[in-house]
Amino acid sequence: IAGIVVVGGGVYFISTSHKGAASDTSSADTSSAAPSNSPEELAKKGGQFSCTFDVKSSQADSSGIVYIDGKKFRGDFTSTVKAVSMTIVSHTVSDGSYAYSWTSSSPVGFKAAVTASSDPYSSMTGAMSGSASVNGANTAWQCQAATFGADKFAVPTDITFQGAPAKN
Repeated sequence: IAGIVVVGGGVYFISTSHKGAASDTSSADTSSAAPSNSPEELAKKGGQFSCTFDVKSSQADSSGIVYIDGKKFRGDFTSTVKAVSMTIVSHTVSDGSYAYSWTSSSPVGFKAAVTASSDPYSSMTGAMSGSASVNGANTAWQCQAATFGADKFAVPTDITFQGAPAKN
């Protein structure tokens, strides 16, 4: 159950919409990564970035890193659910067409189609909007230019992914 909560939390975090100011610590190219850029804005500009984050709430603490390369992203998260003193590592990868989520506690993951919209980055708004306080949880982001290979977005072959049920 805790694994479902953490994956659900990761999907919620990636899909919810909240606004805030980001902290960009890039020193490589300040013209393409100004301090006011949110991770969402960095994704729209193109290029590769990594954003670390820390989320603190009364129910759980979570930290991790999100790798961004245009429409592709990967998130690696470590979350501790305080009520049960359980720590779970979870991951989400999106190739722009599908998002895949899984945890360290299960060989089964979740796969969902990324929905198209007039704004191709709208599905990333929640995950890529910088620091904020949402539902009592304080979130802090720090982004910087990064370099990584395409393998960063590889979907693991040792996890069985189940799709979302069709909506009526």
